Amino acid sequence: MTDVTSARALDGAKKRLRRRILKQRRQAHAVWRTRGVLSNAMGLRSDWRGCRVGLFAGFGTEVDPDWLMRALTRRGAIVGLPVVVAPRMPLVFRRFQPGIRFAISGFGIREPGPRVPTMRPDIVLMPLVGVDRRGMRLGYGGGFYDRTIRDWRNRGHRPLLVGMAYETQYVPMVPTGSHDQVLDMLVTETAIRRFR
Repeated sequence: MTDVTSARALDGAKKRLRRRILKQRRQAHAVWRTRGVLSNAMGLRSDWRGCRVGLFAGFGTEVDPDWLMRALTRRGAIVGLPVVVAPRMPLVFRRFQPGIRFAISGFGIREPGPRVPTMRPDIVLMPLVGVDRRGMRLGYGGGFYDRTIRDWRNRGHRPLLVGMAYETQYVPMVPTGSHDQVLDMLVTETAIRRFR
């Protein structure tokens, strides 16, 4: 099998799994599940003061971390949200503060505007489509988080990587390539899993 053929097969396997999980997530989306995920995420640390936390602005049926963003800020965490600066480039995290102005990205996601200061997280709570028992994360196919994490690691920065999802998104196996990055933990409405 050539590299091109194997890359196409990997992409096809990821697309099929992505469609199946997203359908399950739409069916499982419920307020009580979201509260459970956010509560478990809040319990990852007893003291958030000074901790630099990368979060995300949820969309669609993703876990909506808006409450968590505000709660962490009130507890003294420095919260940043990811911004896509250009295709095939690492994400930049810009600092969230109540009252900041958001811009809407080309993907339809809220992002802090360009005048907001950047930060580099110690912990990244990230969205995902699916994750398996090894901690291999299936994203939306853009590779932004994988690229960002690889860039950080190449520069010696190793934040704790935590996926936030519903239990239905935990699957037996995610197809992976050499560029895919492994999560340290997964937080769902029913469990906190550690992968390494």
